Parts: sequence; structure tokens; C-alpha cells
Amino acid sequence: MATFENAHRLESGLIVVDIDGVATTVPNDPENRHFAAMTQAGIVIAPYAPPAPAADDVRAEASRRMQALVGARDAAHLDLIITNGTREAVRLLRDGAAQWTPEQAKRAAELEAIDRAFEAIRAASNAMEPAPPADYADARHWP
Repeated sequence: MATFENAHRLESGLIVVDIDGVATTVPNDPENRHFAAMTQAGIVIAPYAPPAPAADDVRAEASRRMQALVGARDAAHLDLIITNGTREAVRLLRDGAAQWTPEQAKRAAELEAIDRAFEAIRAASNAMEPAPPADYADARHWP
């Protein structure tokens, strides 16, 4: 008789179980011989448990939030917007605040506000990355 150990569900609904020490994928189907044998033996199948979030998940959420802030289509577009904003800020600095037109002063204030918002998002991400909470994407974790 086969031994069944460590039975657990995947996100897809399939079951992974060690059958006689060999990891095997079993469909959630009473017609399947392994599934039927596990059921008859009273094997408890652990429910699907999503993997714990990682630092990369938190960084991706930070990027998503920065993209939304400036209307970027994706991460590459965000990088382009940041590069262009940086170049624009350098030109404004080179001209000097005393020389700015009202439009330039308004734009400088906009760039500064975006920079402050990005820094706050990055700070929140940095704080969560060492031990991401399960609900890292929840708005309460972000500025």
C-alpha cells in the first residue's frame, strides 16, 4: 500500500503529495486513482497557502505607485519620465530661481512635489522590504 505525505493544494487546485517519497501532482478528481486512495486513507490535504511576499514584491508595488503618480504606462516609461524631469530640474537650477518665469516656478514646485512623493514611497518600500507584511499592497502601508 502506498504512503501519502505532505499533501497540499496549489493555487491551480492541483494537489502535490509525496507518494512513497516521490513528489507527485494529483488532480482534484475522484476518478483519479491517487486522489481516490488518499480520500480512502483519510489523508488531509492542506489548503493552498500563497507564498510569503518578498522584497521584490514590495519594490514592484512601489514602482506601480510611482507610475500611477506620474501617469507612466510601465516601469520603462517611469524611468523616462524621471530622466526627463531630472534634466528639466537641472535646466531650472542652471537658470536660477531669480530668473524663472511664473510658469517655470510652477513647474519647479511640481517637480519638487513629485520628488517628495517618490522619496516617501521609497522610504515606505525600504521599511517593508526586510520583512514584507502579507498585505504590503494595502494603502495603509504607503504614503
